[in-house]
Amino acid sequence: EVRPDSVDVLERLGALYETEGMYAELHENLRARAGLEADSDKRRALKKRVGGLLAKELDDPAQALVAYSDVLAMGFDPDAIAAIRAIGEAREELRHEAAESVTGILLAEGKYAELVDVLELRLRAETEPFDRARTLRQIAEYCENRVESPDRALGALLRSLAEEPGDAPTHTDIERLCKAVGKTGFEKYADTLRERATSTFDSTVTADLYARLGRIERAELGNARKAAEAFQHAAEQGGDTTEVLVALESVFSELGDSAALADVLERRIALETEAEPIADLVHRLACLQIDALGEKAQGLATLRTALEK
Repeated sequence: EVRPDSVDVLERLGALYETEGMYAELHENLRARAGLEADSDKRRALKKRVGGLLAKELDDPAQALVAYSDVLAMGFDPDAIAAIRAIGEAREELRHEAAESVTGILLAEGKYAELVDVLELRLRAETEPFDRARTLRQIAEYCENRVESPDRALGALLRSLAEEPGDAPTHTDIERLCKAVGKTGFEKYADTLRERATSTFDSTVTADLYARLGRIERAELGNARKAAEAFQHAAEQGGDTTEVLVALESVFSELGDSAALADVLERRIALETEAEPIADLVHRLACLQIDALGEKAQGLATLRTALEK
C-alpha cells in the first residue's frame, strides 16, 4: 500500500498523471506534495504549478486565482502576479477579484507602475460612478507622486469627470496638474469641460462647468471669444449671478462688444440690491450708450435714472 506521506512515491505518481493527462489526479497530487514540502522555494513552485493547472488544463480560473493568491501569501512573486493579471484580462467576471488580489502586495513592494496598470484593470470591472471616480483618483495619485507622470495623472482625473463632473476637489487638482503640464494640459481640460457640460443633465453642475470653462479660456488660453460663449452658457444654465456677469462684463470689454456689454450691465442692474452699486452701474451704462453706441436719447434717459438712484 502506498503511503500518502511518501514524497518519492507522490513525485512518481505526479509524473505518471502528467504523462497520461490525468489532470484532476495531478491537481490533488500537487496539493499533497506542497503540503508535505519543507523547502519554501519548492513549496512555492508546487503551488504555482497548481495554479497553472487550474487555469489551463482544468479550466477553473476562479480556483486558479485562489491558488495563485496562496502563492502570494508566501511573499512577492512576479510569476504569480502575471498569472493573476492574465486571468483578469481574459475573464471579465473575475477582473475585479484579480485586481484586488494583487493590489496590496504591489503597493507594499513599491511596484507603482504595475500597480497603476492593475488599477486600470479594476476600473474596467467597475460600473458605479463613485467607484470608478475613486479608482481614477487613485491612479492619478500614484502617477503624480510615485510614477512621476503628471500628464498621465491629469488624464486620469479628466476621465474621472465623466463619473463625477461636479467634484470640486478634483477640479482643483486638475488645475494644479495643468500648470505642471503646461498649455496642452489646459487645452485638454477645456475640451473635457466642454464635453462634460454638453452631456450633463444637472443644470447646476452644467453651469459650474461652463463657468470653469470660461475662466480657463480667458485666463489660461487667452481666448476671450470662447470665454464669452462659455460664460453665456453658464448664465443660461444657472441663471444670472454676480460672478458670471462680472466675468462677462470683463470679457466683452476686452472684445470691444459694446452692445453685449450694455446688455450685461442692464442684467447686473436688475440683479443688484444696493443703491450705490446700482447708481454706479446705471451711470456706466449711460456713458456706454452715449459714447460707444451713439444712443444719446437713451443714454440721457439712463442718466436721469442714475440721478434718481
